[in-house]
Amino acid sequence: MRTWLTALLLLSACAGAHQAPAAASASSASRTSFEFREEAVTIPVRGLVLEGTLAIPDSTSPRRAVVLVHGSGPLGRDAKLPGQLGVQFGFEVSLFEELSDALARAGYVVIRYDKRTCTPSEGCDNGYPEDTELHFDDLVRDAQAVTDWLRERPEVDGAAMFIIGHSQGGAYVPELLVDDPELRAGVILAGPYRPIDQLAAYQAQYVERLLLHRDTHPLVRGVRLGLLRRTAEGLQQLRAGTLTKPMIGDAPAVYWQEWMESGDILPALIDRLDRPLLVLSGELDTNVPPSETELWRQKFEASGAKPGHQTFVLPCITHAFNCVRTDARGRMSPDRHVSPVVIEHLLRFLRTDPPPRRGAQNSPRRKRA
Repeated sequence: MRTWLTALLLLSACAGAHQAPAAASASSASRTSFEFREEAVTIPVRGLVLEGTLAIPDSTSPRRAVVLVHGSGPLGRDAKLPGQLGVQFGFEVSLFEELSDALARAGYVVIRYDKRTCTPSEGCDNGYPEDTELHFDDLVRDAQAVTDWLRERPEVDGAAMFIIGHSQGGAYVPELLVDDPELRAGVILAGPYRPIDQLAAYQAQYVERLLLHRDTHPLVRGVRLGLLRRTAEGLQQLRAGTLTKPMIGDAPAVYWQEWMESGDILPALIDRLDRPLLVLSGELDTNVPPSETELWRQKFEASGAKPGHQTFVLPCITHAFNCVRTDARGRMSPDRHVSPVVIEHLLRFLRTDPPPRRGAQNSPRRKRA
């Protein structure tokens, strides 16, 4: 089922970016810890009924709420990540499950859901069909539908909702904020700034350098690079208007066209955005490296809109937002869980009320089929 999605790990050569300040002690963010319950839910969207888990803190009043949006790949609601490009942890980090747990204990209602690409054959225990045609815009619409559904829950304060997107999902958080002016703010976790055609070119180059460094046999290197090269070349043709095939790699060209358009309008979206974004990434991320966060930072500084955007690159953090430590002999030791420093940054941002809004009615939007 759509193995091509698994290969879409966005990356580029690493460069310097804004470093995070020293981590605050855990006690600095300690507040009332809520007990919470989890509820299996279904959410109707166009052509599908999404399945997910809703975490609900014990409270007598409506609470702030968070929607978690996946990165690329056939991910389930827990967003289990076994590693990143060039690194296998030997276990899975349940990114969204752990974020949901931490946020619910902090008093937030949290929804996480199986991505429509995660069918039973991909390990998801749901009823999603195996043979549906995928558009990139379907993923954006799904996130919008989940947000609308969550807003109607009696446990939720509809005026205090946030959206958190990881990797590919983070790249369209600005578009989701524009489309939904009632959202309070957005968080981009390891989200790429550049359009997909540029990132795909870097992807192929990075993997080739990695395999050359490891002295991989040329035949093996060619097999592993084949799909990445074909994808990068196809996207170059799509950008130039010379693509003659209906597919790029194993995906329909329309999917890539919509994804590329989403990246193309990003700078204009940021210029007009009236609510704050937090861009958080890891120093050791090889999928979406720190250079992307630096581009977000530069754009925020250059933009006329100043709603309080923030960017941080966290030491030792990977694409899965766990920490990998290296000893004196160069041996790597990855943590099994999301770093508490990541949780600290998220909670600090979510607890900060945004400045007064100035309206976003003139923000650009993509035309969707």
